[in-house]
Amino acid sequence: MVVQVPGAKLHVTGAGCDMHRELIKQKLGLEIQFINEFLTQGRGTHWLIGCADDSEICYPEPELDMSEFEGLQANNFLQKLIEKAKKDLGEPIEGQKFPCMMLFMGSGGGIMKIEENGMSDMVGGLWFAGRSFLGLSKLLLGTDDYDEILELASKGRRNNVDTEVKDVLANDPNSPYGQLPPNLPVFPFGKAVDTDKTLADLSEKTWRTPSCSALRTTHSQTWLWRLRLPRSPSSTWAQLFSPRAHSSRDS
Repeated sequence: MVVQVPGAKLHVTGAGCDMHRELIKQKLGLEIQFINEFLTQGRGTHWLIGCADDSEICYPEPELDMSEFEGLQANNFLQKLIEKAKKDLGEPIEGQKFPCMMLFMGSGGGIMKIEENGMSDMVGGLWFAGRSFLGLSKLLLGTDDYDEILELASKGRRNNVDTEVKDVLANDPNSPYGQLPPNLPVFPFGKAVDTDKTLADLSEKTWRTPSCSALRTTHSQTWLWRLRLPRSPSSTWAQLFSPRAHSSRDS
């Protein structure tokens, strides 16, 4: 039952509420006050981070074997990028919560920088997000059920369809590109270019589950490249490059 209060307003946000504001007003008999959803995300995140412990609202960093990435030291280009990022962002201070980066994911997605004073800036947006992921899954895999997609991905072998480091770089510590983990995916779906087979020629085992795994990796890699912030030269690129960093939480 809706109790109508004279002069009361209902504060709403989101594209759906904007599109159907007249219908909402008609059904509830309330004046509609639209609030910019990016404003609510920024202020809401600032409030949460300021009031809650990090362990309650932040995903833990992945456990990584840092020795796998020692070979990156030979890549002078990457090292220069790391040093520039460290200079631009500064070293992290223990216990300091702001400024911080917040990723939001729905049908679309984006990344916001939240300042200590509550101000927020949109760093970037991405149209290839949740809805596109499910749409591609339905077209390529025949399902848009998220749980089924994750189950298929867990059974798939990415190296059946992904081009990996070992396919394009020599395992040489003196390589100008540095020495990367050989099974690291470089070009998702890259091997599909080199085959003369079509979807009709491939069985579910050789195509559907590997493609699902590759699709999930592609989706999560896109976000990881845009979101990760440098901490130290080795840990930064380990987080960016590691296949183990692409958990279902990142999808």
